[in-house]
Amino acid sequence: MRKLFLAITLLLLLPVLVSAAKVVPIQGPFKPYQIRIDESSAYIVEGASIYIYSLKDFSLQKKFGKKGEGPQEFILPPPGNVEIVIGPDCLLVNSLGKLSYFTKQGEFKKEIKITTIQGSGVLPLGDGDRFVAISNKFENNAMYDAIEMFDADLKRGKEVFRVKSPLQPGKVDIITTARRPLLCTFADKIFFGDPQGEIHVFDSSGKKRCTISQEYEKIKLSEEHKKRYILFFKTDPRYKQGWERFKDQLYFPAFLPVIRDLSVSDEKIYVLTSKNKDKKREFYILDLEGKLIKKVMLPLPEMNPLELYPYTIKSNKLYQLIENENLETWELHITEIE
Repeated sequence: MRKLFLAITLLLLLPVLVSAAKVVPIQGPFKPYQIRIDESSAYIVEGASIYIYSLKDFSLQKKFGKKGEGPQEFILPPPGNVEIVIGPDCLLVNSLGKLSYFTKQGEFKKEIKITTIQGSGVLPLGDGDRFVAISNKFENNAMYDAIEMFDADLKRGKEVFRVKSPLQPGKVDIITTARRPLLCTFADKIFFGDPQGEIHVFDSSGKKRCTISQEYEKIKLSEEHKKRYILFFKTDPRYKQGWERFKDQLYFPAFLPVIRDLSVSDEKIYVLTSKNKDKKREFYILDLEGKLIKKVMLPLPEMNPLELYPYTIKSNKLYQLIENENLETWELHITEIE
C-alpha cells in the first residue's frame, strides 16, 4: 500500500517536474536589457555592450561594444540601451543614428548612418535588402505610430500602416504610453499588433496580407492595478521627475492591454496577453496565418508593472533573465513550452 501511495504521488508531481525551468547562472551583465537566441549562441545586451554566450554550456565567448561615435561604438538611444536583431548570417545592432553589422561571433563588418528615423528599432526584411521601423507622425493635432519601409541604405520608402498613438497632446494613457509599439518581422513578413488587439500582417512590399483576431479575455483594470502603476511612476528614476508636471494629463483605460507583447519565432506567432494566474502568464500560440495552435500558461516574472524581465522564445523554449536578489546575480531561466 505504501509503494502504491508513493507511485501515485510521483505521478502527480511529474507534470510539475517536467515543466520546471532550468536555471543557469550568468556571469557578466549587471543590468541586462535584452536577450536573443540563435542555434548556437545567446546574446545579451546591457547598455552599449553585447555579451555572447555558448548555448552549450553558457560560457562567455565574447563581449563587445562601448559608448562613443567610432565604428564599433554606440550612442545610446532612450531608454539607454542598444538593441540587437539576429539576421540570417549577421548580428544587427541598433543605436542612435546608425545601424551596425557584426558577424555572429562579434566581429565588426560595416555600419549605415540613419538620418530618416528618430531613435532606433530598425528591423530587417527577408535577406536584409529592406527594412521596416515605427515613426511618430503628428497630423491634425493627433499623434500616430506609423509603419514605414526603408531600402538597403535606410532611405525612407512608403508608409505601410498607421494607428493613433496612446500618447496624445494633453492626454496620456498611463499604461500603454511607456510601451513600444508591437512591431516584429519574420522572414519577409511584417507583424504589427494594434491597441485593439488585432495583428496586421504585411508582405515585404508593404501589401496587407491579412488581419489576425482572437477572442482574448479582457482584464478589467482594478484599483489595485492603479495603485501599483501610480507608485511606480512616482518612484521610478526615469519617470518620477516628471510626475508632478504630467500627472493631470494621465488617465487609466478601463482594461489592461489585450496584447501585452508580440513575437514571431520558428514559424509561430507568440501573443502574450495580460492574463496571469499562479505566477504564470498566458500565451496564445498561432500559426503564421493566425490559426490558434494552443494556449499555454508560462512562468514570466515582471520587474515592475510596465516591464517584464528580459525574455525571448526560440525552438519551443522560453528564455528569461531574472535577477536573484539574494545572491545579487542574474540567472537564465529556460522553460520548455509543452
